[in-house]
This record gives sequence, C-alpha cells and structure tokens, in this order.
Amino acid sequence: MLPGILQAALTHLILTKALFDIKTKKSINLNFRLITSSLKPLEDLVHERRFCPSLYYYLTRASLCLPNLQNRTEDIALFVDRKLTELYGGQDFVDENFRHFLLNHAQNSIWRGNISELMKWIEHSFLNRGNISQNTSDADSVPAVVRPIMTLEEMEKKEIDNALTLLNRKHIDVAFHLGISLSTLRRKIAKYAL
Repeated sequence: MLPGILQAALTHLILTKALFDIKTKKSINLNFRLITSSLKPLEDLVHERRFCPSLYYYLTRASLCLPNLQNRTEDIALFVDRKLTELYGGQDFVDENFRHFLLNHAQNSIWRGNISELMKWIEHSFLNRGNISQNTSDADSVPAVVRPIMTLEEMEKKEIDNALTLLNRKHIDVAFHLGISLSTLRRKIAKYAL
C-alpha cells in the first residue's frame, strides 16, 4: 500500500508533469505514462479511506481490469515458458521434464496473488529443482515439496556443475550464462573440484 505522503506526491506529479530539482532549483518537465496494478480494487481502498480519491480518479481514467489468473489458465503456460527461458538463459536450455511438471502443477493450482505469486513459485521451484519430487501428487502445496535445504556453497556447486554439463564444459559460455567472470568460474571449478 502506498503511504499517504507518496499518494499526494504522485497526484501532484500527474497534475504538473514536472519535478523540482532541489540542487539546481529548477523544474524538470516530464513526459510519461503511468501504468499501475493492484491486487485489491482501488475503489474499495477509497471507500475505506486508505487511498486518495483524487489519485484514484487520475489512475482510473483509462483502467483495465484483468481477471484472476485462475480464470485464465491458458495464460499460465505463457508465463511459465517466459520465466523458465529467463531463468535458464535461453529457450534451448529449458529442461522439458521440469517444464511439464511446473505446467501441470501450475494449471491445477489456485493463484490468489495472481502473476506475482506464480512467478515467485516458479523461481522457488527453479532454485530447488534438484530437490523437488516430480510426482505431481506430492506437489499439492505451494511453493513446492522440497527435501532439506542446501547451503549456498552446495547450491553454487550444483549450479556450476549443471551449467558445465549443459554447455559441454565450454568455460566462456558457462561464465556468461552464470553472470560471472571467466577467472571466477575457474576459481570455483578448482574450489569445488569440478
């Protein structure tokens, strides 16, 4: 929830389309579009006196209400594919068995938190993919059914080993996909005896 002082500042920004630079004591004109989203209807918050009515008016001049994710399950596959492509570093690297497991479980779940909850669940499942039981009858609880938590070093070792396997031990590609330097990768390979 946006605090009242920030609601007032945002209303002023929408009205004036300008910011005041304290250092130079000059006004900076802005040309912007504001796109917002809310899990709870803003109209309800206005009635509860927790949201500024004038800001509500400016935000809802062109509003779009999207149904809950549970009412549009056909979109779940798109979100799962996009997030997995981002997490794996490309469509070619996505583990299809893991993808099918996530799709099956995600389409049979209720997502009250909508897209953000689904994305967090996908990230959590991705980080713990080595520990997730891929039997969908075991995966009834969100975020996932996991075995004991791994230490950061164990997780790092496992991810580096996984990347080395997926990328045929091409160190330059592995370093790029892991977002680390080549020297750091070589140091980690020596450290973990990979």
